[in-house]
Amino acid sequence: MTPSLTKIKTLARLILILDLILVVVWLFLTWSTDQQIRLWRQLDNKSQALDNSDSLILKRYLDSTVDQRANLEQLLIKGDAVTTFIDRLETLAHQSQVQLKITQATVASEGLNLHLVVNGSFAQVYRFLEILESLPEPVFISRADLTSSLLNAELAVKTGQNTWRMELDTTLLSYKN
Repeated sequence: MTPSLTKIKTLARLILILDLILVVVWLFLTWSTDQQIRLWRQLDNKSQALDNSDSLILKRYLDSTVDQRANLEQLLIKGDAVTTFIDRLETLAHQSQVQLKITQATVASEGLNLHLVVNGSFAQVYRFLEILESLPEPVFISRADLTSSLLNAELAVKTGQNTWRMELDTTLLSYKN
């Protein structure tokens, strides 16, 4: 039972066609993979070039703004310097010979908000306000109410006991957490 020569030739042709198909598929896959690798390399090179140009732009910007950032940093005081500022307010009150109460202190986005109550003579209260405005820290006064303890001016002049009360809402603009 020997197979016929035509059957062997047909089988050989089928094997040859299958081998040819496998070679074509293998070539296509390797070409496709090479193309993908080349594309990924090109994308990597472009992204690296973009990263380098972005970093150069950022570096130039940072270099050009060194002075402005240094000036801004000088305006900002650290959290522990708030204690120093409050001590300065108390010294200011002592210099102005007024009684000072800090009734409220809150941190807000614009700075440190303080509610101050100052008691003293008109000249003393005025002097406190004048020195407060000349402090090196930027202090914003959003509200100032000044009231006399005596409604009767004649009585105040006779007794010499007219005290003034000033309530201030201030913001220390240079506060930084």
